[in-house]
Amino acid sequence: MRALSAVAAVVVATAVLACANAAYPPGGPEDKLPPKLVAVSPESGAVNARPKAVVFQFDEVVNDRGTGQTSLRSLFLLSPRDGDARIDWHRSSVTVRGRRDWRPNTVYTITMLQGVSDLRANVSKERRTVSFSTGPSFPGGRIAGIVYDWARGRGIPLAFVEAVRRPDSTVFVAQADSTGRFDIPFVN
Repeated sequence: MRALSAVAAVVVATAVLACANAAYPPGGPEDKLPPKLVAVSPESGAVNARPKAVVFQFDEVVNDRGTGQTSLRSLFLLSPRDGDARIDWHRSSVTVRGRRDWRPNTVYTITMLQGVSDLRANVSKERRTVSFSTGPSFPGGRIAGIVYDWARGRGIPLAFVEAVRRPDSTVFVAQADSTGRFDIPFVN
């Protein structure tokens, strides 16, 4: 009986020592990397494009609520716009569409701003812009400048800029960079 107790004690001690080993929890190592954009469809520069939506595909599931006070919807800019864009979450992809169908012979620019996060709150600093044309070409016009705070003597970082084309009231939008510089391309 003593021999059996000694064997049992060795088995219990081995089991206890095995449990004390440091290891990753089930599911693999802890993810500390933000989601990475792996594809956008249609590709930037596409002409005669008529996609149902512009699809941003990530390498992992993204948070459908955005980060902090920022919603996922506010992290995508559509220009020109015809009201609020329709932003839909599909686990590891986000689709962007205008409120109405794509207009013929129009260049659309969709900008994914910094702030897309995964389910572990890892926030991406990546910013990506994709442009496609529903017509055969891209016009050469553009509006560029600096949003400037004269009282403080510096550019206003991350300011939102709107330009309204007359007579049809088409609204083009962009976000300034960290120095206040902005660029709205393909304005016709």
